[in-house]
Amino acid sequence: MRSTRVTWVLEEAGVDYEFMVVDLSKGEHKKPEYLKVNPYAKVPDLVDGELVLSESAAICTYIGEKFPSSGLVPKEITERANYFQ
Repeated sequence: MRSTRVTWVLEEAGVDYEFMVVDLSKGEHKKPEYLKVNPYAKVPDLVDGELVLSESAAICTYIGEKFPSSGLVPKEITERANYFQ
């Protein structure tokens, strides 16, 4: 599951986060409260201040870039190319 990928990256980065369960089987992703966060009704989402990101790959890259000491996103150009591939 893509949400698990994001959780794993947050754990690897060693940052504090709040995990909120969105029960898709109950349609929670289509409720007005959730649609304010993501009008496309997709999960996972990352909310960091005013920034709201969807798509797990974008979220994972953002976390790696925001916390470079985690080493999650390579600095060397060819390693970065492989990372993005």
